Amino acid sequence: DDTLPDLAIADANVDEDTGTISFTVSLNEMAGADVTFLASTSDGTATTTDSDYTAIVNQAGTITAGALTTTVTVPLGVDIDIEPDEDFTVTLSGVSANANLLDGIATGTINNDDFLPELSIADAGVNEDSGSLSFTVSLDKMAAADVTFAASTNDGTATTVDGDYTAL
Repeated sequence: DDTLPDLAIADANVDEDTGTISFTVSLNEMAGADVTFLASTSDGTATTTDSDYTAIVNQAGTITAGALTTTVTVPLGVDIDIEPDEDFTVTLSGVSANANLLDGIATGTINNDDFLPELSIADAGVNEDSGSLSFTVSLDKMAAADVTFAASTNDGTATTVDGDYTAL
């Protein structure tokens, strides 16, 4: 049988804080000699401008004779932006003459790992004659931008009618 092996690259999916994303490049059968190719990235919703990933351009790859796979690894950026999952593509080209390019485009999905911080307010108490009461408001993690909120009061056992406090 003189048919050439088929070369393909598979989609990949990782969390943003992983640091890299690896794409598996494979042959459907072993080749008698090294199979070489070039790999390049292109922006999708993930962009190099936003530092979502580091571009690769004509990066040489090889599946050595007798092997079936290799990987193409792309460095990822890490940010604290609240954003949806993002993607980019890796395209193979320049495949050596001893293999057919069956599927030369893969999508890399970067799963967002940044979520909005949660705001909380702590209980507080003071003696009645202290004059004021301060509540601590905090975030469970750093925010990428200023966080604003509105505060209001509701009667409990202390009431505005009895003059226990002044409503916000």
